[in-house]
Amino acid sequence: MKKNLILFLILALIAAVYFWDKQQQAAKEEREEKEKELLTLTKEEIHEITIVKGEDTFKAVKQGDRWNLVQPLETSGDKSAWDSIATNYASGKHQRVIVDNPESLAPYGLDQPAIQVSLAGIGGATRTDILIGSETPTTGKYYAMVRGSSEVVTVMSSLYFPVNKNLHDLRDKTILDMQTDEVQRVQIAHGEMNVTLDKRGTDQWLISQPFRARADDTKIRDMINKIRNGEIKTFVEENPESLIPYGLVDSATKLVFWTGQAGNESSWASRALLLGATSVTDRIYAMREGQKNVFTVSPQDFNNVPARIEDLRLKKICPMRYWEVDQLKVVSAGQTILEASKSGGNWTMLQPKQGTANYNSVSDAARAIADLEAAGFVLGTTEEYGLASPDLVIELVKHTDSLASGSAEEPTGVVREILTLAFPPNQPAGEEFYYGARPDPLEIYRIEKAKIDELVRKVNAVTLEGEITPATAPEKPSATEPEIQPVTSEASVPAVEKAAAPGLQEPDVSPAAEEPVAPAPEEAAVPSIPESQPSAETNAGTPAPATPDAVSPTPESPPEAETAAPDSQTEAVVPAEETPPEPASPPDTSDKEMVDPSSPETPDSASESTPPAEATVPNTTESENTNL
Repeated sequence: MKKNLILFLILALIAAVYFWDKQQQAAKEEREEKEKELLTLTKEEIHEITIVKGEDTFKAVKQGDRWNLVQPLETSGDKSAWDSIATNYASGKHQRVIVDNPESLAPYGLDQPAIQVSLAGIGGATRTDILIGSETPTTGKYYAMVRGSSEVVTVMSSLYFPVNKNLHDLRDKTILDMQTDEVQRVQIAHGEMNVTLDKRGTDQWLISQPFRARADDTKIRDMINKIRNGEIKTFVEENPESLIPYGLVDSATKLVFWTGQAGNESSWASRALLLGATSVTDRIYAMREGQKNVFTVSPQDFNNVPARIEDLRLKKICPMRYWEVDQLKVVSAGQTILEASKSGGNWTMLQPKQGTANYNSVSDAARAIADLEAAGFVLGTTEEYGLASPDLVIELVKHTDSLASGSAEEPTGVVREILTLAFPPNQPAGEEFYYGARPDPLEIYRIEKAKIDELVRKVNAVTLEGEITPATAPEKPSATEPEIQPVTSEASVPAVEKAAAPGLQEPDVSPAAEEPVAPAPEEAAVPSIPESQPSAETNAGTPAPATPDAVSPTPESPPEAETAAPDSQTEAVVPAEETPPEPASPPDTSDKEMVDPSSPETPDSASESTPPAEATVPNTTESENTNL
């Protein structure tokens, strides 16, 4: 027991000595690292920096979070450049001591140092001077010495490169110091153009002078951002005797940006910029109003500044993007030619037919509407251009999670946009335009008739190509060979000739299968149709079933033969009542309707799936109106 106690005490003593030694070693390393520090100031405590480089002296003083040059001239300093110097020197350390109290500093380039950096606190307190000499044989290091010390040390290049700068590097090169979101007003004076733009809300811009109109928000934001992020390329002259050589006189372009809090105009501050002639290096001479130095800027930073007021106007008619549209309705001459709704990524047609709509066709129609742009703007009233009784009304709805979208007219999360277009008669020769109006402020715009005709064509395509009332359908028949059908006798039954409708092919009709699925007894076979008498479907411009899921079985409809591929096996045909999609380019439809002699009456679905013949679309061809 006594031996164990002695052994425990020995181990405890060894552990104590070990940990004490570790602590002493850590403290020693900490002292050594502290001794390597060049400054006692932290980054936040540094308020003055002076760089002496040959005959040049640059001095900057920190005010708030900005740096201002006071030598060799008074101007704004480059915040990034001066912050980098303060950061690197506050954390800078020497690598190792080369020599203590050397006989000569010349071998190290410290008798006439290449750069001398002085850093101090507020009012020059706790000033430290660091001399940087020549580069060491080891790349990336320089000889250095803290004034007042006897040691020549080495430092990393991270203390040399930030201070090896010229005046251009150390002064502020920002064209205009402003934040994009804080800009509330923009004034542009260019030649005879003098326009004022005001922000409404958070992201909408209006032309307020010389007239009221919607401005292109994207163009305004891009213009502000480019100028804000642009940099001065060269400083040309600090106090020029004349501005005429630089074109910075009355003919100069003047840009004024007012920044401040929205709704509090009395607190706004202005920043003005003059743009003059082009230099020999294809740069633009510029000058900030209130300052006397001339500099050059890149033309690319100002290519969004408009030369005409018309270039500022918002030409896009619909504020929605086509993929945001959840409901779409198009009314022509008081009749709905298309109404569709999107749910779960699928489009459903509500009018003039009901059923699943082709997604791509509806998206094409929505894109054509969303991409509409004004060809120009006109003066006058809505009555003058027939907008009191529009020819075309387009209604778009989108749903959003934004709580700010609700209003007295619309519930929260619903945004509705209604476009009304009219085609006034007696337009000047050579002009064919639809006219529309945008409220608040009122603007009457015009759009080329060809674009509206194309839009209507795409709207019609939805009705023609939509997969109405989808169901299980037999395999798509081959267009080349008839299907082999089992018959009850050895006599062959002639096939029905193809209908002569352009662009359509009617499948051959054979006698019914020997064992059809749930057919009516009297419908076991379908008599052939003479070649001279087209079928009812062909006469009505209705194609044969071609897409799967397009028919549903019903005992009232006569079985219809399908045309199979050459290698298909003999199979029974499932009789079905079918509401086929309308063709893209049907033949001229007459009022006379041919009825299949084997059918007791024309199915109701055929008349329901076809919109009234008198439905018209403005400025479409006769065939398009027939398709509606």
